Amino acid sequence: MSRPRRDRPSPRGPRRPAVRSLALAGLLPALLHLAGCSDGPTGPDPKPQPVYSLDVLGESPISATVAGTVTIEVRVRDGDGSPVAGATVHWRTDDGSGTIAPASSTTDADGIARADWTLGTAAGEQRAFARVEETEKPIAADASPAAPASLRMPADTLTLLALRETVIVRPRIHDAYGNSIAGIDVEWSVTDAGVVAVDPDGRLTSGARGEARAIARLGELADTLHIVVEPRGAITITFDDGWRTVYTNALPILREHGLPANVAVYPNAIGWDGFLDEDQLQALHDAGWSIVSHSMSHPQLTLLSDDELHDELRESRAWIEERGFRGSNIFIVPYHDWGERERAAIEEYYDAARGISYNQFWPDTIVEWRPTDPYALTAVEPEFLPYTTPEGRETLRQLLARVAEKGEYIDVFFHQIPDEDVDDFRKLVEIIAEHKALVRPFHELFGPPRVLE
Repeated sequence: MSRPRRDRPSPRGPRRPAVRSLALAGLLPALLHLAGCSDGPTGPDPKPQPVYSLDVLGESPISATVAGTVTIEVRVRDGDGSPVAGATVHWRTDDGSGTIAPASSTTDADGIARADWTLGTAAGEQRAFARVEETEKPIAADASPAAPASLRMPADTLTLLALRETVIVRPRIHDAYGNSIAGIDVEWSVTDAGVVAVDPDGRLTSGARGEARAIARLGELADTLHIVVEPRGAITITFDDGWRTVYTNALPILREHGLPANVAVYPNAIGWDGFLDEDQLQALHDAGWSIVSHSMSHPQLTLLSDDELHDELRESRAWIEERGFRGSNIFIVPYHDWGERERAAIEEYYDAARGISYNQFWPDTIVEWRPTDPYALTAVEPEFLPYTTPEGRETLRQLLARVAEKGEYIDVFFHQIPDEDVDDFRKLVEIIAEHKALVRPFHELFGPPRVLE
């Protein structure tokens, strides 16, 4: 009886089954990957995270009072735009922007989470933030000051150096947290309306030499300002025409003594040989000078037609204003030649004018400061003294002493300062500097009222 034959395995093992096993081994990972159930050494693929959007509800920015509490709300939505209930919203604030309670809250069925924000004590913009998962949104608040808690005058004493001088006083009003409060009307009164008058806006105007007190009241709050009216006169220094030596020779000497001045220009000459250019005008402006009008082309006004007259006046002021220079509201009359027609036209465009020369007119035309007629400013030209002599400089010293003693006004004006006169000009400036406190540029004397705040 014969035995069934058995194949002996090859030393390398059965070949076909081995090939089949390798193929299956290679396909298995791919099949598992396609099935989305890979389980490699890093573990299962992470579950997709929800993506939420966050909307801030209510006004933006929120209007509130410092240290006040407001309710803030946000709505959470899913990727389809549907409200999400049960989402956790975390709240925080910037430094100085107060606190929020609770620190986190949960959205309701409408996807809304709420918290109470108690603002910080500093007026101005404050910010809070709401965050859900990785999404954060800011919430802004415009915090206004609390109720007034103090009222203080901006100074203890105010000295007015001229009759009819006006100063606007703005008391300092603060809340209990030190925030400044603006735009509140106070009640004003004075102890002597003859010395100084006051209007409801806190505009003080001097009327006579003396002393008085101005009182500002706001409910139970009040403070007092001591007013001293002490007319001392005023002096201006002006250079007519705009010659270049004003920049090269006069400016350095005046700057040494801290004296501001004015230059009266006619724009048609700017940049001409021997005249100032615009860069030099800018340097004078930057030094605190006024750039005032002297017409467009320096004509004799009385010889112009009406249209020509108005063109000269209007265009000159516009040229100065377009360049941002101070003093465009002051006019210096060419040749000191004008009549009623010319004055009426000048008054249409300017707030003050100088067309009278002390050494050419009689009787004496020096006006008090402040003048009741700002179109009758008087000037003296030291060249006619002449200031190049000790006697001429002494004459000016006496005139300036009179101006200071009587509380008057004078404009000391020049044209060129040639090189050969620089030393004498320096000596003259030393005399003017004896009254340094009275020397001011035109834009300070005839500009908007000073504001004390």
